Amino acid sequence: MEQDAGGGGNGAAVVRPLVVSVGCNRNAHAAAWSHFAHQPTLTGLVAYGAQNMVALYCPSDYAVKHTLRGHQDRVNAVAWINDKHVVSASSDTTLIVWSPAPDYSQWEASATLKGHTGPVTSVSTITWPVHGTHERAGEVWVASTSADKTVRIWRKTKEGAWDTHFVVQLAATTIMECCSFTLLPTTTPIVMLAIGGVDTLIHLYVSKGGPFVKLVALEGHEDWIRSLAFMQSDEGDVFLASSAQDNYIRLWKMALATTASSTGEKGVSPEDENDDDDDDADPLTQQRGINVRLDDKLYNVSLESVLFGHEDWVYSVAWHPVVVSKEGKLHQPLQLLSASMDRTMMVWAPEASGVWLNKVRVGEIGGNTLGFFGGLWGPAGEFILAHGHNGAFHLWQKKQASADKIDIEDVSWEPEVTVSGHFDEVMDLSWDPSGSYFVSVSKDQTSRLFAPWTSSKPATGSEGATQSGSHPVTWHELARPQIHGYDMSCLAFVNGANHRFVSGADEKVLRLFDAPQTYLLTLEQVAGVKSDLGDGEKQNVLEGRAVGANVPPLGLSNKPMFSGDAPMQIEDDGFNTDLPTVPTVYEKPPFEEHLLQNTLWPETQKLYGHGDYLVCASSNHKGTHVASACKGTQTAQCAVIVWDVTNWRPHTTLPSHNLTVTQLEYSHNDKYLLSVSRDRAFTLWRIDQESGAYTTVSSKQKAHERIIWGAAWSPDDAYFATGSRDKKVKVWKKKPGQEEGAASEQWVQDSVLTFKSPVTAVSWMPLTQHVSGWAYLLAVGLENGLISLWTATLTGEKLTWASFLPFPPTYETLSRHLCFPSTLSHSLLSLSLSLS
Repeated sequence: MEQDAGGGGNGAAVVRPLVVSVGCNRNAHAAAWSHFAHQPTLTGLVAYGAQNMVALYCPSDYAVKHTLRGHQDRVNAVAWINDKHVVSASSDTTLIVWSPAPDYSQWEASATLKGHTGPVTSVSTITWPVHGTHERAGEVWVASTSADKTVRIWRKTKEGAWDTHFVVQLAATTIMECCSFTLLPTTTPIVMLAIGGVDTLIHLYVSKGGPFVKLVALEGHEDWIRSLAFMQSDEGDVFLASSAQDNYIRLWKMALATTASSTGEKGVSPEDENDDDDDDADPLTQQRGINVRLDDKLYNVSLESVLFGHEDWVYSVAWHPVVVSKEGKLHQPLQLLSASMDRTMMVWAPEASGVWLNKVRVGEIGGNTLGFFGGLWGPAGEFILAHGHNGAFHLWQKKQASADKIDIEDVSWEPEVTVSGHFDEVMDLSWDPSGSYFVSVSKDQTSRLFAPWTSSKPATGSEGATQSGSHPVTWHELARPQIHGYDMSCLAFVNGANHRFVSGADEKVLRLFDAPQTYLLTLEQVAGVKSDLGDGEKQNVLEGRAVGANVPPLGLSNKPMFSGDAPMQIEDDGFNTDLPTVPTVYEKPPFEEHLLQNTLWPETQKLYGHGDYLVCASSNHKGTHVASACKGTQTAQCAVIVWDVTNWRPHTTLPSHNLTVTQLEYSHNDKYLLSVSRDRAFTLWRIDQESGAYTTVSSKQKAHERIIWGAAWSPDDAYFATGSRDKKVKVWKKKPGQEEGAASEQWVQDSVLTFKSPVTAVSWMPLTQHVSGWAYLLAVGLENGLISLWTATLTGEKLTWASFLPFPPTYETLSRHLCFPSTLSHSLLSLSLSLS
């Protein structure tokens, strides 16, 4: 998304996102990778559910390119229809078909499919062959399973209209979790649909273009079925892979029966051909299978193999994508990718004897997370991608030893850089004082640090072409300073200090963190942020810091690690896969397992004094004080505590509000501390520059009609803005003519901006001079996800505001916090956003 804006002046500005960071939803079907090699624009594009949105991620560019907004609840499944459409299914009971603009610069919802009455759990797509004279030729069919105990088949006609083609009504106690389509290699086109779920059976349905008919139910799994995937071999056999919570993968094969007869009743007649003598068949392998008649031929459906290698639930199976052989023919290798909650992915393939074996095993070792929800093949099978319990992606690329060795056992899989992000509400963020990087905190109980990285490979253009001499600069997670046991709520960098911040969570303790040596060296290697200190001073700074940090078992505090310390011993009980922390200097963005294990920051102080969960924190610009506030319903509970940075003890306590303080902001000249609250009031304290004493100089009760969520000072401290649920931003200024240093001051309303949605965040751009005829630029975040930019010019004694640029509603829910970096040299607007 890139937009031009004039801002009412002579110049034009371009506003575009530099980084979109969001984790993948915790569903087995929440991600899908396009495999359309003939369309370079979409080659390698991954669509995944990102809470209520669909994110489009390009692995070759290390970036999320688009976020598609339309659902009102969590996206549970996505699937590509073809090279121009992707469909998403949500807990809001709807499916949305997304289509790109001709140049693929924008995507929009081209159709919304309504009919389910419960959350949609999975989706599968198929396109009828365009050749031939079949009445369905060229039609697109979409199957969706739902908690409403139905399976719906939607179709897009050749005219482009969508409708419900057929509804399968399931038993009252049955919910389906997965589905998969395939086109059978029959004389007359026949579509087969497999569905599976909580009843442990795989139900096969077939259709020749009309209603779906139940073919057979396959037994074998002993727990919920989580994933189904079809493929067709070069010999014309149809394979169905199924995975379940019983830790097993089962391969089913459908082939022409050896006793096939060309006579008999035509059409779909499974009940006439079922073999009634299968009682003596092996219950594990069912080698004799079940005979069914399709069209004029007899097929045998049998269990090909049972694959056991995973030690936990197998959530996903996927067949190797179709490739073009050396002879120019389409070919689909017999290779199956599985992903499990045991934190591994495996690639299975048959031996010459027909026995299926695990040929490749990749995964995550160490950390404190659960395993993988889904596994995906990249185009041509050159990549495999996993998405895990904590919303992270894990990417591996095939490294072939030589062109002559093409067997799967002759290649290695090397991890690659990918995107990452929070998987729950993001509550706050803060730029470091230099504007080089920022840290965000979330209800996923982590703090994450993001910084820019320049890749060594050339950048690609919008059409997939390589740009000569250009290397992409993308933002990545370089560290995970805190992995906590409580939901995180706030943080603030300590100004004047090198790489130090405080964070608060759903606990009564404010915690202080200092960057370790390894992070400072990684920042220099990856982001090119070099210290302006001399070699001697730089060495002294590094020597005074820990090299890293670790968390003891059952602990919540990051303990510092120094050079020469013995690694923390982890008791090996035969099941523990955790590894000791190894502080490391990285030359490129760390992988997920390294972020979890090796990038913690040591905790240097715990600040006690609050009586409830922390809500907000702020540091003055001199770096001498940090102010914090917690939840409360009485004046004493809601008091702001100001901490002395020199000894980290309370400097003073400031009672004023009757309900929770939602934001604290120091003025840039450190003369004032501003607080806003759920009690609809703001309070202004003046700070004595010599004694450091805080004095209440202004308090405005009922400054807004609803809760005040945000507050911010203008760069010159002449104004401050407050944003409220009453859908208004009010700009306040000091009443002219007041005596400097008076015991009380009167701050009056200068202007008001009114919106259609509640205001949740405000931030001023740090302008040092007038630009294009205007003096100020204000960013306003709204509850509907819209971010609006406004410019102000001084007309007489009042500000005159003009809309500079409304961002499209990129985010499904409220903008929690807006924050500009402290210097214009880093002209990036970064956002901390709620995800649910």
